[in-house]
Amino acid sequence: MHCSLNRPVEAPLAEWMSKDQILPNTDSRAARTDLAFGVTSRNAVDAVVALAHRHRTRLMLIASRSQIERRPPGGYVEGWTSGQLVDYVREHDREGTVVVCRDHGGPWQHSTEVAAELAEPEAMASCMRSFHEDIDAGVGVLHIDTSREVNQSASSDTAVRRLIDVYGQCHEYASTGGHTVGFEIGIEEQAAATGDPIEFREFLRDVLGRLSAESLPLPTFVVGQTGTKVVEMGNRGALVHDPVEVGLAVRELSKICHSVGTRLKAHNVDYLEDKALHTLLDSGVDALNVAPEFGVAETKAFLRLLTAMRLPKLRDEFLEMAYTNGSWRKWLAPQSTLSTVERCVLAGHYTFGTAAFKELEAKVQRACGPHDIRVHAYLRSAVEVAMTRYLRAVGQRIREREAIGWHR
Repeated sequence: MHCSLNRPVEAPLAEWMSKDQILPNTDSRAARTDLAFGVTSRNAVDAVVALAHRHRTRLMLIASRSQIERRPPGGYVEGWTSGQLVDYVREHDREGTVVVCRDHGGPWQHSTEVAAELAEPEAMASCMRSFHEDIDAGVGVLHIDTSREVNQSASSDTAVRRLIDVYGQCHEYASTGGHTVGFEIGIEEQAAATGDPIEFREFLRDVLGRLSAESLPLPTFVVGQTGTKVVEMGNRGALVHDPVEVGLAVRELSKICHSVGTRLKAHNVDYLEDKALHTLLDSGVDALNVAPEFGVAETKAFLRLLTAMRLPKLRDEFLEMAYTNGSWRKWLAPQSTLSTVERCVLAGHYTFGTAAFKELEAKVQRACGPHDIRVHAYLRSAVEVAMTRYLRAVGQRIREREAIGWHR
């Protein structure tokens, strides 16, 4: 086996997205669709930078608070803070093609806030400290997600009230410090069904009216329920089972966003086949989030390498590490039938930033060295392959649109 760090995974694609910074009032008729890939590991970050350069396109790099967070409490990806992530990306992305973004920022969006059962004032203050660090670091887009209470979903009225509060504080802090940020908003936890267009219109009218009253800018993106829902290692959203009906509903959501000068973003797009991705694009979705699929792809690649190198003891050690981590629980379906190994695959990437994994990885590298295999490069290549599928699927659809002069 041989793996080179700089080996291209695919032939270069045609340029299909602008490198310009994300702007709040993008022309809604344009064919461009933004791809936002999750910070599931250092290798995922490296893969995003490599692909953005190779294909000469802008990519968004999205980090949840569980992945990247101020210390304490910290996140699971390398223990990086926002500042460290942005510095790392800037060091490797001299062309400025990668936009670092906060994903799911808001109260009770970090496990320590839930575990401590923080009251609203403390949870809001905690999330604001996180946002302030994001802004100071130079994060380009802030996703404000006020969908949670301590152990349940927030009511719509409460979520909107908190959204406006956090939005205003973030904008004021950024403006005072001379920073420019875009905003992404959402007040619902991800569901398998599509959002009701009438309710979505009323939500957006309410939120934008309140933002206008406070002289706050339009959000760059609005998260809608697009029939996409990651469960285990698949997508169980309505889009998979009823693409025609979902496509029609999503089309209405996108029209609503475009009519007021903002853009529709779909979350939980992982594991969708190209046909389903094309349905979202054809329905006017402006941006797609993909994250846990890349952590699973990297974990599977690591297990394949351990098996190919005949390292059963290290494989068992890694599986035990992943199972004990326990993060697989959040992805399970009710009455799940996944095997123990499959559950470990769901949680493997949550261990990649730990000292225990790095020690294990060093042992694997020593075993691979005589075979000219670099473990980091092997794993990064696997993540690049998974990400490239989305680049290719979206790029193909955009080129088809351009050929016929298609407008949203």
